[in-house]
Amino acid sequence: MGMFHHEAKLDVRVPKGNDGFWQIMNYLQTRDGEFTVGDVDELTCSCVQNVSKYLKGLLNAGIAEQCGERPATMKGQFASPLYRLVKTPVLAPRVRDDGSLIPPTAQECTWNAIRTMKQFTVQELIFAATTDQVRPKRRATARYVLLLERAGYLVRVGKGQPHRYRLKPDMNTGPQPPSCKLFDVRVVWDPNVKKFFGETPEAQEATP
Repeated sequence: MGMFHHEAKLDVRVPKGNDGFWQIMNYLQTRDGEFTVGDVDELTCSCVQNVSKYLKGLLNAGIAEQCGERPATMKGQFASPLYRLVKTPVLAPRVRDDGSLIPPTAQECTWNAIRTMKQFTVQELIFAATTDQVRPKRRATARYVLLLERAGYLVRVGKGQPHRYRLKPDMNTGPQPPSCKLFDVRVVWDPNVKKFFGETPEAQEATP
């Protein structure tokens, strides 16, 4: 279907939460053109109440709409409302029940600024990532840049001060920000490619 901005596919292990629901909804719409809450529930690790809650927000935001009903297959059952997505951004929309959008996090703004800049200092990055709703903090931004450098995403440009960085072209993995895992500040999880980058815990243990 031409309305999709990305190829919808379903991972073997679908993540829990709204990201997982969004992935399933895209998959079902690409396959069938529509879906019910029950269809999504069958493919997720969560519960039907959580699916319904997220769908309510999408409906109120105008991202999804009801497009009919699926007749009951057995006597005594009710027809199931059918839904379809009207808008299909790559990332799962973050919505409240009333349909209002939850603004992106500072880390998301920072990562996507990195992806658009040829090179940058920490201060330039903060300026580029700042919006009316989000202003990344200098200490957190500097720590995130250092983390991405250690994990192999960024390289330093030149030897001057303040340090300048650029994103390696092959590490521009997608719009979701790589994140630090709590057990190891030198390892990041990249949700775009579903891989860890950086030193492994085993390698650290072997380091004197």
